[in-house]
Amino acid sequence: MSDASRPLGRRIDAEELLAHAAWLRGLARSLVKDEHAADDVVQETFAAAVSHPPRDKGALRGWLAKVARNAAWKSHRGDRRRADREQAAPSRGAEPSSSEIVERIETQRALLDAVEALEEPYRTVVMMRFYDGKPPREIARELGVTPEVVWQRLSRAIAMLRARLDDRRGGRDAWAGVFVFWL
Repeated sequence: MSDASRPLGRRIDAEELLAHAAWLRGLARSLVKDEHAADDVVQETFAAAVSHPPRDKGALRGWLAKVARNAAWKSHRGDRRRADREQAAPSRGAEPSSSEIVERIETQRALLDAVEALEEPYRTVVMMRFYDGKPPREIARELGVTPEVVWQRLSRAIAMLRARLDDRRGGRDAWAGVFVFWL
């Protein structure tokens, strides 16, 4: 039988739904433990009953309970996902003070000076990788070397930069926070 020739489900009138409202609200409250969320579960359950009622009139109470449980689970799952996203999001702390901003700028200048002081070919691969944002394979192609050579040069250049910044800035703790994603 095609979908078009199937008999439509029965219609549920408001009186029939209202007869189940009290126990459905109690069920929803026991499932979600929150008055407002329970009202949402009841509303979603009634909307489903109006739009897609069960075919058998005698099965209405069980059908409503199943729809309410599914709506409560969906609500719980959405709340849990929202809480996980909020917890994973970086928290906004206090804005940095002007002295912290000045220190960050000075550390960035020290890094730029250290990059400029690198010998070739290290300076070039650092500039291409971190300032131009090119991937190592592209750098290798442009310089006519293998990607492994690019990785070796980058590794050595980063080690040299770290050593220079450690010497100039008083150790790794004094500068590493500014470049946590860079070096």
